[in-house]
Amino acid sequence: KIFIAVSELYNNNKAVDLTTVVECLNGHDWLKAVGGIEYLTEVIESVPTASNVDEYIKIVEDKFILRKLIDEATSIITESYNSSGDINEVIETAEKKIFDVSKNIRSTEFKTIAEVLVKTQSDLEKLASTKGDITGIPTGYYELDKITSGFHPHELIIIAARPAVGKTALALNFAYRVATRAKTPVGIFSLEMPSELLVRRLIASESYIPLQVLSTGRLNGEERLKLADAAKRVAAAPIYIDDTPGNKLMDIIAKSRKLQAQVPNLGLIIVDYLGLVQTSNKGNRGNDSRQEEVRKISLTLKQLSLEMKIPIIALSQLSRDVEKQNRKPQ
Repeated sequence: KIFIAVSELYNNNKAVDLTTVVECLNGHDWLKAVGGIEYLTEVIESVPTASNVDEYIKIVEDKFILRKLIDEATSIITESYNSSGDINEVIETAEKKIFDVSKNIRSTEFKTIAEVLVKTQSDLEKLASTKGDITGIPTGYYELDKITSGFHPHELIIIAARPAVGKTALALNFAYRVATRAKTPVGIFSLEMPSELLVRRLIASESYIPLQVLSTGRLNGEERLKLADAAKRVAAAPIYIDDTPGNKLMDIIAKSRKLQAQVPNLGLIIVDYLGLVQTSNKGNRGNDSRQEEVRKISLTLKQLSLEMKIPIIALSQLSRDVEKQNRKPQ
């Protein structure tokens, strides 16, 4: 009876909702027979809506990938039990199987240049309509913005310097200015210092109270007022900090994706710093293997920025060799 009422409304080009269906059922004297408005409301609430169809498609796709992963993992276990050959070949085969599954997550199809050109023209028109020279997220520093035009999606930006010269301070200032002036949420992975110390640095910068003075807690009345005012402004900034000790590369990737899913318009990720990021590899590492590991970390972060369509800033310590060079960095 409900279906007949819905079909009748549809065939007469009328809107189908709770009110119109109730009216149609009343016209046929069927409303009480089908369970009344209470049952109709229960029916509406028990089914998904088309507005969330993209999320439902993603759930189906994720389950498909998980099934593929289960199949390949089972295959890897079987081959590991039965293998009597070269261990490196077994590992390489296992890595390839997992990689083939992961490609499904980010797989894309070829596009014709004409299709790409439509998007390119649209992007150029947006740039042309932008007032000023900043086409990305403003860094908050005018002279730097003139050179970079801001931070852009898909970029991996490395801030490199010797220890204790202000890398973290600069990155924090980027984060705070992007969050407050561009009104863009920022995620920070702090592998070197706890979140409390990062926030203390932000408050010191915002209140113009030296960090050394703030750390003692010995503030006069005026400084306390400045501190309270600065803390209020800092608290309102959309900055999210993860200071989990020993965050590995895969942790950073997974947490970044989760943060983007939870925080609308996430615009920037900061990793402080590259030297403390570990891959899942264990064992002894020489200089060459550590260089290879850093290369892999950098490449993976670049791929993550492409996938998430946001800039990622990674801090990195330069070797002591730079101190021997009496010239500007090239």
